[in-house]
Amino acid sequence: MKQSKTIAAIATPNGKSALAIVRLSGPEAFEIVCRCVREKKKFESAPDRCIFLCTIINSKTRTPLDEATVIKYTEPRSFTGENMVEIICHGGPRIVEEIAAALFAAGATPAGRGAFSQRAHANGKIDLLKAEAIRGMIESMGDIDLACSRKLYNHEKDVFKKWRKVLIELCAKVEADIEFDEEQDIAEKKEKRMEETEEIITVLEKEIKKREKIINVENFVKIVIAGPTNAGKSSLFNSLLGKERSIVHAEHGTTRDIVSEKVWICGYQAMLIDSAGIRETKQEIEKEGILRSRAAMENAGIILWVTEAEQTFSKEEIDEINSMGGKELICVINKTDLFPGKSKKEVLGNLKIEAVEISIKEKKNIDKVIDNIGARLKNIYDTIEVPDIFLNQRQEETGRALNKELCRARNEWKRPEIAAHHLKNGINLLDELFGKTDNEEILNKIFSSFCIGK
Repeated sequence: MKQSKTIAAIATPNGKSALAIVRLSGPEAFEIVCRCVREKKKFESAPDRCIFLCTIINSKTRTPLDEATVIKYTEPRSFTGENMVEIICHGGPRIVEEIAAALFAAGATPAGRGAFSQRAHANGKIDLLKAEAIRGMIESMGDIDLACSRKLYNHEKDVFKKWRKVLIELCAKVEADIEFDEEQDIAEKKEKRMEETEEIITVLEKEIKKREKIINVENFVKIVIAGPTNAGKSSLFNSLLGKERSIVHAEHGTTRDIVSEKVWICGYQAMLIDSAGIRETKQEIEKEGILRSRAAMENAGIILWVTEAEQTFSKEEIDEINSMGGKELICVINKTDLFPGKSKKEVLGNLKIEAVEISIKEKKNIDKVIDNIGARLKNIYDTIEVPDIFLNQRQEETGRALNKELCRARNEWKRPEIAAHHLKNGINLLDELFGKTDNEEILNKIFSSFCIGK
């Protein structure tokens, strides 16, 4: 699909760097660059896809802006399938802005988010899954989402093509069977086709479960510091951060809201959360803080339950600890500089709960807490399987819808007209995954989440 406008954008992040890239795409890309380079003839005669040096100028004042390298891509042999130019200049922010402004003054239109990828998709250079895989690799914040993006980019999506072919063949055969009586050989063929559908359903359900587990760590594993009031939760939070972030005071109920910070622990990035102390209270603000603490604990990957060495366990505290079954739980017995924590450690040992005795005041055994958290983080990440086919929420939702349609087809197998209807719906959903849709609003929404210049 040919575009009438030529777009341009800065393709590298803001800030100082050795180099930066400005790119153009569209029918007038070469003409616009010709107006902005001193060596016009050199640019016009330059070989395709070869890098060469030239001076970028202001097309109106002829003032030199920078000496840069330029690469020409002639349609259709470019990322977008159109004439494209990439200018690699020095990475000073003002230099890059001036070059972009010169291109706009010479006739280019500022590109919106994902405009280059959207043109590549429209021109058949990439399908929607590959575009999303590229975005996933660019935006990856950890090993899991990067591995998933790479899988999708490196042809793991071929399974969708295989499924589409299977469903088209199934649909054609089911519709053909409608014309025949329920003879023995027809019944056997239907049984075989049901098995093929069941195989796809099994894979879909497995992949959906992988996505459900990965969602909990996509925005970092949440480590919630919880426990009774005045046990040292905020002091531990500050100690793990290495800075004073939460207010620490001897008065009970000082922390009344959730305080969070991103941290690196043993090579893993996580979200560390300080929460309000758990206790019975008549103060409405503190009650709200406690409700938020419980909500944070519910969504936590790891809970650090901080308790004082001096105080014996109350029944309420033991009940709280026992209610966390299934969570990665570390009990931290604080203030051992004032009172030995042996008795509490024995109680926790009987409950088969690991405990670490520390003194935040004396900075004793904080490293053991960190090591323990690191081991739990490793355990969480080691048990996560990287999805083979679903990278993001859009793909997962389409996969869930596909699974429903195939289950309905399976359940209606004895009524071939209805089964065929659901199989056709499944084929349409697979087409949606690849972006084979004329709905411009949907495509615009997807590509608007991409970065500018991509």
